[in-house]
Amino acid sequence: MPVEFKYPWVGVAIPAALIIYLQSSTTYLWMQDKHEVLSDRIFLIFQFANMMLWISYCLAIVTPPGSPAPDYQLPQREFGKHQTMWRKFCIKCNKYKPERTHHCRKCDKCVLKMDHHCPWTNNCIGFKNFPHFIKFLVWIEVTLLIGWIYYAKKLYGIFEMRSLPSYLISTSDVTVSIINTLMVSFILLTISILFIRCLSSAASNQTMIEEWECDRIQDNFFTEKLWIKVRHNYSKIYPDERFPDLKSWKVNYRILKQNTQIPLNFTYEDLVFPYDLGSAYLNLVDSIGPLYTWILPWGGPNGDGINFIKDALKEDQIKLPFPIDGSNFDDPKSTFFGIDDDNELVTSNDWANYLGETLNDFGVDLETETYDDSKNK
Repeated sequence: MPVEFKYPWVGVAIPAALIIYLQSSTTYLWMQDKHEVLSDRIFLIFQFANMMLWISYCLAIVTPPGSPAPDYQLPQREFGKHQTMWRKFCIKCNKYKPERTHHCRKCDKCVLKMDHHCPWTNNCIGFKNFPHFIKFLVWIEVTLLIGWIYYAKKLYGIFEMRSLPSYLISTSDVTVSIINTLMVSFILLTISILFIRCLSSAASNQTMIEEWECDRIQDNFFTEKLWIKVRHNYSKIYPDERFPDLKSWKVNYRILKQNTQIPLNFTYEDLVFPYDLGSAYLNLVDSIGPLYTWILPWGGPNGDGINFIKDALKEDQIKLPFPIDGSNFDDPKSTFFGIDDDNELVTSNDWANYLGETLNDFGVDLETETYDDSKNK
């Protein structure tokens, strides 16, 4: 669950203080050891990583995530083509939102390709500053890993000296080393979880919000409510077309009740995520920038944050924008959807993933997630 602070600056002050303490104390102990625990080369790498960490962190804090231009206009749908985005109107910015854009309740603005609101940077992570954020996580991983190796070897060396006279071992060094080892281990674990999650999402060209949406759809994939809504959306967007006969590349052994709205031969794996470019490398380049900029403090993502390549649409059988159940027809009191055995509301903003996260936890202002259905006709 994301953390929220009464005073937003606290979210920046805490990690900054931890970084300063761990960097300075580790550097001091390392120099006191005269680089005997690890080599001079590793010490220089450690200091370089610390410098890059601060640069990336500052850029993640001060770089705006990107917002739609004041004169942004919705693209006109071409006849006979896929409708590639839902038309969403932000009641707070009083304008339409480009695809993948959400209004952040903390920053109080629409954010292009919004990933999440980060309390540790007091900033939204979106289209323009995601590369700085992911590089910040990389350099944290590097410094923490080197620090953990240093303290592990240092403590092992102290253990081997346990039979020597106590005056040969500095009590303060031992105390600081034990405390720092515990701190580094905990922070390394938590940052690694966040880094792996962000990296895996970027490798699929998904934001954390879109990953949440995919999990929600997967969790509700075999519910009547989802497919009633999908079919209804299709009839609104393509009123002259019959709902497609969906096919799967997998053998289906499911048994469905009569008059079900759930397709018989279709699975979650057959859905097409429209922004996936087909390989992890291409997706990372699209989100972070060209390969040669990955280690540099500058560089940015491809594109403009408004228009996105959607080569995967040629494999799309449903021809609906992401998410496929998007629209305003999710009133829980409506009898249109009937009753499901699991009693799930597939489009409810209260749905939580396996981590207990709701859409609100990513910083999305739920009041602004309004679909303009008149634009989908």
